[in-house]
Amino acid sequence: MARTSACPTVQPKPRLDKLGVGPGLGVATLGPSGADVEEESPARPATLVSVEVPAATPLVRVRADGPEDLARVVGARERMARDASSWGSGPKGRKAFREDDVRAFALAHGLVDVKVMAFDESLSGLKRVIPFASR
Repeated sequence: MARTSACPTVQPKPRLDKLGVGPGLGVATLGPSGADVEEESPARPATLVSVEVPAATPLVRVRADGPEDLARVVGARERMARDASSWGSGPKGRKAFREDDVRAFALAHGLVDVKVMAFDESLSGLKRVIPFASR
């Protein structure tokens, strides 16, 4: 007799949920898109996605493919709301430009990482916030 599983198939959590993007949340994007928030934002019609960082933006997505792109982290930090988060994405598995390089740069510019996720097969991401003591 064949056995069947009573467990339902678990769907992966949508990337927008992992990022904390709810309806009506403003999202600013710095850097090239790739398979990122922009492609999924139509599923959340009230979500604002822009390529500039208006003052007090609640969520900033920063893409850095190399050391020359790290200035975007500073730009995001200067414009984001005090209680906002910044998701930084970059290529996985590169020895010349590693997640630790981005983490150290962000820390030196007033952002601490609090979460890690995979954006897709080629991009990893770090969620960064302004430390409580600096808010």
